[in-house]
Amino acid sequence: EGLNCTLTGSHEAIVEYCNTLRRLRPKEFNNTEFKLTNDLPLAQKFPNLKVFKVVELVHYGLEGSKAPPIAKFQGTHLEPKDYHVKLAQPDTVVIDVRNHYEAAIGRFAPPNSQWLDPKM
Repeated sequence: EGLNCTLTGSHEAIVEYCNTLRRLRPKEFNNTEFKLTNDLPLAQKFPNLKVFKVVELVHYGLEGSKAPPIAKFQGTHLEPKDYHVKLAQPDTVVIDVRNHYEAAIGRFAPPNSQWLDPKM
């Protein structure tokens, strides 16, 4: 139930795209939190646009009736400032489930932490 999308382009073009989504589909996009990164190195920009439907955003083989009930296993949403406070706490564990490419271009770096590469 959602959309995972990464676009690259000029800052102005991406902002215009987000504003157009909000104008054309306000019910779906007025409350969407768009995350923008400025000055992305050229080597990290996507050269092509690919759009395809997937059963799971991150594939675990848990589609359909195999999917656990979300209400039972959901976490607590944190706003960015609260997330950074939580990262600084010594007992915090972050499990990053992104793929190798996504983790290679950027990852969370909590203070006094160790990053373990699962080599996936």
